[in-house]
This record gives sequence, structure tokens and C-alpha cells, in this order.
Amino acid sequence: MAIDMLENCELSALAPSRLGMKNFVNDKPMRGKRMPNQEEQFAYLFGSGNRKKLVARVQGKWSSLPTDCGSIDSSIRIVEEDTAAQIKKSATEKGYNLKSTKLIIQENQTTLGELKKLKEVNCVAVEIEKKAMEEEKFQDKLQKISEDAIAKAKQDAQGSPVSKFVENVKSNKNIYIIGGGILVLGVVSYFLFKNK
Repeated sequence: MAIDMLENCELSALAPSRLGMKNFVNDKPMRGKRMPNQEEQFAYLFGSGNRKKLVARVQGKWSSLPTDCGSIDSSIRIVEEDTAAQIKKSATEKGYNLKSTKLIIQENQTTLGELKKLKEVNCVAVEIEKKAMEEEKFQDKLQKISEDAIAKAKQDAQGSPVSKFVENVKSNKNIYIIGGGILVLGVVSYFLFKNK
């Protein structure tokens, strides 16, 4: 009944159509003015056009991120940080703003998935090569450290008291042999005479 009253009222000509058109189909220009464009605006009936614009804006924002193997990790980190910020932001929002934020989060996650898939497909060989180079550097460093330790040990062995003792033993070899023989004869004779 209320719709009939609105449609029969003369002011209803000023209202937008229920069909999504800016003007009624039978509107005519008045006093030589051009009529506004009579296009159907069905895309904006339930906000779908605004959603499409928002999705396009978010996709445009992430399309400029670098996707080469050297900088894809930083791109992934940027998208993850933005998604985390949007999730925190959505905790306090309501209504249209909440729907928009959820749509942004969804697009961020889609972009994040595409970046990770791209990294996995294109950058596997680069990652393997990078790990092999790191392993080779580690082996070289380990070998250098061991060679340095051996050289230092040799230097310490030449100047240490043990090496001096070894040199003294070599020079006094005959004296130690005679002293050791006398000691052995003394021990053997002790055991022989003790039993008698």
C-alpha cells in the first residue's frame, strides 16, 4: 500500500527507481536541459560494485611487489604483516567496515598464497644452490680453522717445556740407559735376596 502511495505521488518522479536506474524510463527533459545518463546500475544494487572496486584496489596494491627470487621473501613478509594488521583492525569494526576488512584479508591471503606458490615453483633451484654455497663456505672455514689450530699446536710444541725435556733426553740418552739398567738390577737383586 505504501509503495502504491509513493508511485501515485508526484514526488516519486524525483526518487530513484526500484529497478536500479537513476531515472524512470519515461522521464523527459524539461526546459531544454539534458537528461542524466539512463544507465542501469545493477552492479551497485547490493554493493557488489564497491566490492569489485575494493578488490581491484587491493590487487593493484600488491601487483607492484617484486617477485624475483632475491626479494620474494620480503614481499611475502610485507603481505603477512598487512594481513596481521587487518585482522587486528577487524576486531573493533562493525557493519560495512568489517565486511570491507574481511574482503581485504581474503585478498591478502590469496596474494600470499600466489607468492608462496611462485616462490616454490621458481626459486627452488636458487635455494638449493644457495644452500650448497653456504655448505661449501662452511667446509672451507672449518678446514681453515683446523689448519690454523694444527699450525699453532706445532708452534706451541716447539717452544714448550715438554719439547725441551725431549731434547734433553735425546742428548743424555746414554746416561738414562745406564741409570735405568742399574735401577732394574737393584730391583731384581732386592727380590732375590729378600726370599733367602
